Amino acid sequence: MTLKEFYKQGEEKLAKLYNSNESRAITKRIASYLLKYSDSDLLLSQNEALKSEQLQALEKSLEEVATGMPVQYVLGETTFYGYDVYVEPGVLIPRQETEELVDWIIQRESEINQILDIGVGSGCITIALGKHFKRAHCTALDISLDALDLARENCDRYSLRPTFLYADVLKWETYGLGKYDVIVSNPPYIRESENSQMHPNVLDYEPDTALFVTDEKPLLYYEAIADLATEHLNDNGALYFEINEALGKETIDLLDSKGYRNIELRKDINGKDRMIRATR
Repeated sequence: MTLKEFYKQGEEKLAKLYNSNESRAITKRIASYLLKYSDSDLLLSQNEALKSEQLQALEKSLEEVATGMPVQYVLGETTFYGYDVYVEPGVLIPRQETEELVDWIIQRESEINQILDIGVGSGCITIALGKHFKRAHCTALDISLDALDLARENCDRYSLRPTFLYADVLKWETYGLGKYDVIVSNPPYIRESENSQMHPNVLDYEPDTALFVTDEKPLLYYEAIADLATEHLNDNGALYFEINEALGKETIDLLDSKGYRNIELRKDINGKDRMIRATR
């Protein structure tokens, strides 16, 4: 079998889960990762016969993806803002929208000494900011021990030494936090009533605790983090959120009611309200 034929096989196997473009992209991702091929290698090699051990590995991963497991979990790795990070079930897979949030921080901020990443997950935000703001020290907080273990492993890959804190942000007053120049969070923001809009592989494999909030209190985490930041954000420091696209106005109103200023709402690459920056 050639790579080109493997792509066709992938489209057929994944047709019930993904459209043809998505299926082909996933199949190429499997091939690129397992064969360690660049995009140009894939193009130049697509008509060459695969070795039996190569084909066996490719088909094994394809079968796992066909069960509904996200390809990132199958491969155990993804790329975020140019950095390869390990991912595993139980820890949220980094998204493109969060890359846009990180890029906004990097483009907007200059002198940063202390960063607080709330809901560190895989560590992707801490890594991207820590590698860019080389003098900054990051504190990485999460309520999941699995996430903290994975974030530590990922940070080790890049010789970063954040302070890891096992904590529930809803009880932030009990942890003796310091002062920070940037506080950033991508907290749970999908309302339970919106889960019907989610892809089945997200619902079946990614952690509910990192995704969903009740319809009654959709800004629960935003309110807690905003309260935290009133005490722990340095003068002229900035609070950054990734947000629910449907709750931009509500999030702005929340921050305004707590005395935040210079509140900016930014759209993502798809034109949806996705990020907020505010200062004290």
